[in-house]
Amino acid sequence: MEDIEKTKEKGQQAATSDPMNFEHDLNNHLQKIGNSVKNKMRGQGHWKLILDHCLFDESHTGKDASIFLWDDGSKGYKCFHDSCSDKKWKDAARVLGWPAEGWIESNEQEPEWEPTIKTWPVMAPEAFRGIAEKFVELATRNSEADPAAVLATFLVRFGVEAGDSAFVQVGDTIHPAREYVCIVGASATSRKGTSAAPVDKTFDDLNALNALFAQKKIQKSPGPLSSGEGIIFSVRDPIEKWEVDKKTKRGSWVVVDPGVTDKRLYVQDEEFASALQCTRREGNTLSTTLRGLWDRGEAAPLTKNNKISTTGAHVGIVTHITIPELKKLIDEVQLLNGFGNRFLWVVARRNKLVVFPEPMPEKELNILRRKISERIIAAWEPGAVSLDHAACNLWKDIYINLSKRNSSGLVGALLDRDAPHILRLSLIYALIDGLREIRIEHLNSALAFWHYVEDSVRYIFEGYETDKLINKIYDIIEKHHPHPVSATDIHNELGKHATKTEKEQALNSLVASGRIFCEEIQTTGRKRKIFSISALSAKSALSLPLSSSIPSDLFNASDNSNIFRGAVSEQAPITSDLFKKECDLREVII
Repeated sequence: MEDIEKTKEKGQQAATSDPMNFEHDLNNHLQKIGNSVKNKMRGQGHWKLILDHCLFDESHTGKDASIFLWDDGSKGYKCFHDSCSDKKWKDAARVLGWPAEGWIESNEQEPEWEPTIKTWPVMAPEAFRGIAEKFVELATRNSEADPAAVLATFLVRFGVEAGDSAFVQVGDTIHPAREYVCIVGASATSRKGTSAAPVDKTFDDLNALNALFAQKKIQKSPGPLSSGEGIIFSVRDPIEKWEVDKKTKRGSWVVVDPGVTDKRLYVQDEEFASALQCTRREGNTLSTTLRGLWDRGEAAPLTKNNKISTTGAHVGIVTHITIPELKKLIDEVQLLNGFGNRFLWVVARRNKLVVFPEPMPEKELNILRRKISERIIAAWEPGAVSLDHAACNLWKDIYINLSKRNSSGLVGALLDRDAPHILRLSLIYALIDGLREIRIEHLNSALAFWHYVEDSVRYIFEGYETDKLINKIYDIIEKHHPHPVSATDIHNELGKHATKTEKEQALNSLVASGRIFCEEIQTTGRKRKIFSISALSAKSALSLPLSSSIPSDLFNASDNSNIFRGAVSEQAPITSDLFKKECDLREVII
């Protein structure tokens, strides 16, 4: 049930009110608008005055609407219909022509609405290092392209060119330099697509500098991402067909398609919206295929005819969409089943206004091209790339704290593949430096990039809960923060829109994820559960120090080494008297 707004919300000390005088004054106001008090009930610490009908809807009659008077002089209003669930005493006072004392003083204006505006993510400078930093500077110098989008595109393209010969091995799992990126524009004018042109211009002309690139040229596709079979065909294994000799009646497998030798594929898709639409179609294998290609470089759809498969494929994807499109077409199932967390989500917007963009200077670009080509050729050498001793120690700490990340729902699902992404990004940064080992600076760069991905996901998706019931319950609890609410409050506000079992499951999910806090309190009867917003619910973003050496106090509670970015506010103090009053009131009303 909606918490009853009280007149002393702003700290005003209300005097004890005479219920007889209050009822008399209330009836005078009610008569002016054709209403009256039909009955009154005494509860513990309050009087409940039942109205003839609701102040906001005359069809709400019977015992639907009531005005409450607490013994300390506080007042409240409640109508049990959903359409009036947001109406409080201050609203009732306006209808009655009765000043809602303590809520707004007679000489005080109603406070202005202050909306919460999200902060646009900022890419930390550690993400820009070495050749990548110089390239991004050159590409954005006289362009509207977003530096974060340019960097993301550069890293994916370099990873595809490098191939899967170099890899990081964790147990039996192999992580090559293979990534997917979805660049999400704030709007259609975000210039998200301008990040691709400088990368294409740089990498497409490498064969002019070195003949090896003409011999080992990757495949490129402009998309669209429409079906799993279409991608597999571009990196397919040899296709065999069982044929029977008409004379001998003997059968044998015959190669009817030699397949693809170099299975490096770079997909630069401008319309991720169409891919999301395709994944909704029954029988479409795009989601399953992309997951298999990201994990193992393998895919083999179970089709009866025209069987096709691939092994050892190395596919990198850069795709684009706007935030409005993404929210409109979002498919919760696909984003939760692992399809979404294979992508690095990168928000992008116009970097600056450039009326006449200029091409990158060829002289400077050719210097970068030579260095890039050298690093790619070095990356073709087969073998595992290991972390040096210092990086190993830092990675151990990073991994432990990644496992403690506290995010649920859609945000948590999209960030759930954090460790593999950070390792793969670290590998790409190391290969860009021409090294066969991952050092602390590469982990720092990967973490900086991952922080931007994390902030992007929160910017796009935070507040969008995949379970609508979870979202509704969280909103109810958040609405009354820092005051807690009881289970009865939640049950009554939701009404018949969900069963008790569904509500219990949703509450358990919120408590387990750490978004809300549950406590049992003693009332005059049996114990009651109350719920409040968890301190960690507001801030749960992972942050690790970006440094050139391992901090010895990485996990100490100092501000400089706190694993969580931002200050975590303390939970509101628990006032048992307030809870007791609220819980007693719920018993009377129900």
